[in-house]
Amino acid sequence: MKALFSPAIFFSSALKTAPRLGLLAGLAVLSLVALAYLLTHQYNVQIELLAHTHFSAAQQQQKVAELEARKAEVIQFTALIAVAISYLFGGLYFHWCQGLSSLRTQCQAISAGDFNYTPTHLKGENELALLQSDITTIATEFQRTIVATAESAAEVHNAARELNTLAMHEQENSGQQTMAVASMASATHQTAANISQIVEMSKWMQGVAEQSHKQAMEGSEVVTEAIEAIHQVSPTVNRASAHVNKLGDSSDRINNIIDLIQQIAEQT
Repeated sequence: MKALFSPAIFFSSALKTAPRLGLLAGLAVLSLVALAYLLTHQYNVQIELLAHTHFSAAQQQQKVAELEARKAEVIQFTALIAVAISYLFGGLYFHWCQGLSSLRTQCQAISAGDFNYTPTHLKGENELALLQSDITTIATEFQRTIVATAESAAEVHNAARELNTLAMHEQENSGQQTMAVASMASATHQTAANISQIVEMSKWMQGVAEQSHKQAMEGSEVVTEAIEAIHQVSPTVNRASAHVNKLGDSSDRINNIIDLIQQIAEQT
């Protein structure tokens, strides 16, 4: 089916956008109908004038047959062009339906979290191809943002686990220091040594606290970068929405032109 309408798809891609194709086809149909009407009217006038000429009845019949044959050729040519235009619009409609189906499948895959889905490549440089490119860009940016956020969460989790381990270790050390101070309260020299040890441990705890604060600040910076990346993706989402709205307008115009062709074909 796709190969059958490949000329129409190529012609649509050459015009870059479907509205141009619709406008061109509409003008062609109107011009063709007007030309066919004028020619058939002219032939009818000539047939009527033959009745008032000096030709014999046999000659008049021959002239009428010739004019009727020419009029039939004009009608056949008009019908042939109408069929060609219908073929062109049929191919364009098939191409757009296939493209919309591919974009719908891609959006469903993205909403399900499948950012590695590879959609069917849309040929040409029309609105569908541009929209597919924007959706692919959005999926790539979202994937990068999610990966960066997951890495940041892992770093924060590791930092919290390390802080918990240090706190438990310090709690054990504090208990041991309390028991040591109670058991050696009678010895002044030993008490002074224990006090010095406590001071050194307090300094070490201060260093651990500073290191924990530094790791928490680094985690905050990573989260800020992830938020900025999400804001950068927002313009691409807006452009994709604009292409979707433009796509809806183009589909309405194509449907109106197809209805006009069907009405002309029925009258013919």
